[in-house]
Amino acid sequence: MSSIFLVRHQAAGYVVEFPFASSPSAVQLAPVLAMLASRHGGAHKKTGEPFWHRVEEVPLVGPGEIPSVAVPEPSAGPAKASASADLAGLEMSGRGTVRNP
Repeated sequence: MSSIFLVRHQAAGYVVEFPFASSPSAVQLAPVLAMLASRHGGAHKKTGEPFWHRVEEVPLVGPGEIPSVAVPEPSAGPAKASASADLAGLEMSGRGTVRNP
C-alpha cells in the first residue's frame, strides 16, 4: 500500500493542496508554513502560543484494495417491509424568546 505525506496545521487542519510523495525536508516545508502563517497568523489569538504543525503519513487505498462493507438489513418481522419503520418517532415542541445578542 502506498502513502502520501500531508502537513497538519493547528489552525488550517490538513493541507491537502500540497501532498508530498516522501516526508518533506525543511526546505520543502518552509514555503508551505509561510503560506499558512500569512493565512492564519503565526500564533493562537487567545493563548499567544505558536501554532503547531506536523507531517503525517496518509495511506492510499488502491482500486483492488477497497474493502467490502456489509449493508445492514432491517430487523425481522413486519418492520422488514419498510426500513423506515425501524426508526423511532420523535415529536418536539417548545416555547421561548429569541433575543438578539
